[in-house]
Amino acid sequence: MMSLVISTLPDSIEILHGHAFYLGGPGVEITTLPKKLHTLGSNVFHSCPNVCITELGSNDGSYALHTLSNAALQEAGKNYIDNKTVHIYSSVQCIGG
Repeated sequence: MMSLVISTLPDSIEILHGHAFYLGGPGVEITTLPKKLHTLGSNVFHSCPNVCITELGSNDGSYALHTLSNAALQEAGKNYIDNKTVHIYSSVQCIGG
């Protein structure tokens, strides 16, 4: 059996629509979001235990993220239980519905 591992996303991605990696499991290992990404849809990384995103947006305009939809990171990062700090910067203007 072959398993797919996704560890980086191209910087050209601007939107991750809802459920893009829903139930992606341990093969989704994203730690950094693309700089041009402005929207994380609902349940994008739901149940992806190896997703460990600690920086959302930016204060200096270097990251475009401004919308974090409902449950975008629900059940994500369970394998990083010691990391309890997530920084949400001023570019993020909308969280949830």
